[in-house]
Amino acid sequence: KEVQKQPLRRAVIEAEPRQFDYEEIATLMQPMTSRAFVKIQDGCDNFCSYCIIPFVRGKSRSRDPQEIKKEIRMLVDNSYQEIVITGIHTGGYGRDLANYSFSRLIREICEEIIGLYRLRISSIEATEIDDDFIALLASSSVIADHLHIPLQSGSETVLKRMNRRYRISDFIKTVEKVRQARPGIAITTDVIVGFPGETDAEFDETVALIRAISFSELHVFPFSKRENTAAAKMSDQVESEVKKKRVNTLLKISEELHRDYEQNYYGKTLDVLFEDFNEADQTYRGHTSNYLEVHLKCQENLSGKVSSITYRGPKNSELKKA
Repeated sequence: KEVQKQPLRRAVIEAEPRQFDYEEIATLMQPMTSRAFVKIQDGCDNFCSYCIIPFVRGKSRSRDPQEIKKEIRMLVDNSYQEIVITGIHTGGYGRDLANYSFSRLIREICEEIIGLYRLRISSIEATEIDDDFIALLASSSVIADHLHIPLQSGSETVLKRMNRRYRISDFIKTVEKVRQARPGIAITTDVIVGFPGETDAEFDETVALIRAISFSELHVFPFSKRENTAAAKMSDQVESEVKKKRVNTLLKISEELHRDYEQNYYGKTLDVLFEDFNEADQTYRGHTSNYLEVHLKCQENLSGKVSSITYRGPKNSELKKA
């Protein structure tokens, strides 16, 4: 019933001033020596029933593509090798621009930014992975072998109460297309447990789907009320102990899935972009394209460099000799 009321509330909110221009803020400092984060949009128009962001951050608005590319060029010229594309609703980029899209932006970055080693996308909805983006995955070596595609629930009935805009079958088809275009790609996801009214059977559906898709890792969150959202007003709120139990169940599954995924790469040669040095254990830390974390002891300064390793797990990998 609360979800059914959502369009009425949305109509009221839409009448209020949610329209803002994208505010350009210059990049002053990045926390790492090799990886930089570039924001491309702000706001959101999805109105998931549990989320307050559309009400407080305004409409989705895209940054000028020329400004995005200008910032990335500056970062690459200053020795940053990996750029992470971020936003509140990253894949919604371009909807407010004339004849422009998220996929077009990614293509132009890959083709125009000379010297960019790796482009990573922080998160993208399954509904926003179009044929153009699939083609880019298949053709561009610059795009990282990792996508974070939020699922939130593996139950059709829970997704409906969440006001999510896809069916399970559509999500599965999108993942299949991604894997066909980029075999071996790491796919991580978000899951909310204990959403109002979530039954044991609905949670079991989520568990079954997670195992069927075989994500490489899960980000698990217990449902938390956000004031003035439809979900906060729903009846059948799930008890804290039940949510805690479900979180722990999925965290254990996530550990299994990640272990199984990384086992596929044991003994293989992988390139690692080393990001920083850990004084505590005297190791350099970095990530592969498919976001496997590596800690390596080495006399040579590896920070900001790409080096080939023989992968034997996060802390036992070996630097390949030249």
